[in-house]
Amino acid sequence: MSKIILKIKDLYCEWDTEKKKPSTRLMPLQEFKIIQELNNPDVDKSTLNLRLKRAEEKGHSVIGSSKSIEELIKENRAGFKGESLTSEELVRQYADKNSKIRVLAQEIEEKQEEEDKIPFEEKESLKIEESPLIEDILIQQIKEIENKNKNIDNYLDIILENIKKDMDQVVLEHESKLEKDLEEIERTFEEEIKKAEQENLL
Repeated sequence: MSKIILKIKDLYCEWDTEKKKPSTRLMPLQEFKIIQELNNPDVDKSTLNLRLKRAEEKGHSVIGSSKSIEELIKENRAGFKGESLTSEELVRQYADKNSKIRVLAQEIEEKQEEEDKIPFEEKESLKIEESPLIEDILIQQIKEIENKNKNIDNYLDIILENIKKDMDQVVLEHESKLEKDLEEIERTFEEEIKKAEQENLL
C-alpha cells in the first residue's frame, strides 16, 4: 500500500510512501474523514474507521509497524524542492489555516459528541433525525477547495516544467560556450607550438 494515513500535530493527511510526502492537505479528523469517504466510495467505512483509529493511537495507520511518526516522516521529500521538512514545517506548508470548512467540521464533530451522550432509548423515543444541512455545506465547500487545489497544482506543474526547460536551455548554452572556448584554447596552443618549432628551426 503506497498510501497511509498520518496524524501530525492533531491533523490528518494521506501520505504517499513512494513520494514520501502528503498527497492531501493536513486537516482535522472530521474534515479528513469526509474527504476520504468522498474520494473512496468503494472503501468500507469500517475499514476507514479502523485506519483512522490506528492513526489516532500511534500517529499512522500502518498495521504491525513499531515505527513512530517521527521515524516515518524523518526522510520525507515534502518540501517545494524535495527537501525534508519537520513536523512544524509540514503543518505550515500543508495545513490550510484559513479553511472556511474548518468551523463547519468542528460543528459536526461537536453535534456528534452531544448525540453520543444521549442514551439509545432516549434517542429512539425522541426520534432524532440528523440534519444533513451542515454536512451538505461542508461537502460542497470541500469540493470547491479541492477543485481550486487541482487548478493550483496544474499551474505549479506548468511553472516547474517551464523552469526545467529554461534550466535545460541554460545548461545547453553553457556547454556549447564551454566547448567553443576549449576549441579556441586548443587552436591557440597549437599555433604557439608551431611558432616555437619554426623559431627553433631558424
